[in-house]
Amino acid sequence: MTKNYQDNFIEVEGIIVNVKDGLVEIDIKGRLGNFSVPKRMIISDHEIENGQTVQFKMTFPEVQYEKQSKIDDYRKCNV
Repeated sequence: MTKNYQDNFIEVEGIIVNVKDGLVEIDIKGRLGNFSVPKRMIISDHEIENGQTVQFKMTFPEVQYEKQSKIDDYRKCNV
């Protein structure tokens, strides 16, 4: 059974907590955790530094397949 949800983009803020080896680690405000993105994905007119606030839009993750897949299979596909 497929459920159709309308995309609702939510503005999210975070703080840059680590910049190294081409990766930027961001702590998401509101105790939502953290994640790392490649430095090239950050839009900025200035040098990227720890402590800077970032803002982005996201939506809720949606399961694409009913079948459970293994992490190793996923990594092989996204190399």
